[in-house]
Amino acid sequence: MRELISNLIAKNEWMEWVFSGIGVSVIFSIFGLIGIIIKYRKPIIKFLQQKLFGKYRWDANPPLKNTKDLITSIHEHPSDFRMSNDRLQGYVQGEDAFRQSLYHFIRTEKGKYPWLPKDCGIEQAETIYKVTNSKEFARQAESVAFAIMQSDNADYIEVIYSISRNKKMLCVELKLKGLPNTTICEAPYDSKDFFVQGVPEPPPKSNIYVVPESGESLTSIVLRVGKEGSNWRELYEIEENKAIIGGEITSHMLHLPAGTKLTLPKHWLD
Repeated sequence: MRELISNLIAKNEWMEWVFSGIGVSVIFSIFGLIGIIIKYRKPIIKFLQQKLFGKYRWDANPPLKNTKDLITSIHEHPSDFRMSNDRLQGYVQGEDAFRQSLYHFIRTEKGKYPWLPKDCGIEQAETIYKVTNSKEFARQAESVAFAIMQSDNADYIEVIYSISRNKKMLCVELKLKGLPNTTICEAPYDSKDFFVQGVPEPPPKSNIYVVPESGESLTSIVLRVGKEGSNWRELYEIEENKAIIGGEITSHMLHLPAGTKLTLPKHWLD
């Protein structure tokens, strides 16, 4: 038997290497490495997901429950303008209105816009999309979750389970009152500084006033857009307006038809 094994080894050099000291060491090292990979597969997979695919995740442990006394059904969420491609396009309501509201809240940097309430938005509106450290992402995600629970959006949330990021897409997993299943709300990163609680930054004031469909008098225009202490003659004395209105008028109650375009005094725009 020994001679037979020796002959087999002699005829097959690779078998001789396998049964040598070096071969045995290499084989044991390979099996040891496989064992380590199996044992620590979860942190290894998590590391590869973060570094290669930009995937990060924070799980609320325990799930973050809403402490408000009254939580409203998502079906009662008020309707809102639909924001799409920098424009208003119809209306959204219910769950869709909530998703849009939460997206605007996440993408609004807290304190950046002086005309918004101080508690509007989050401090991490930019950084949570760019952080590459798993512990720092978890810290920021937890802060975002608590900020959501302190906002008006929490009126419809029962529980927040997790916040995750896949490259430039942030996902909030939560439970809405009135829906049986878990809801995942997506907030993609948009480098354009447009969404601010659903409203673009206010455009510069125009010096042209267009009379609405119902028509309007000079006095009502002054009350609507004029400065305190202004009078209707300031509006009428502008040459462009005289040409449109016609000759000298004596009544400030002159009714102007819809669509009439008047030039406003410069000091009204300051």
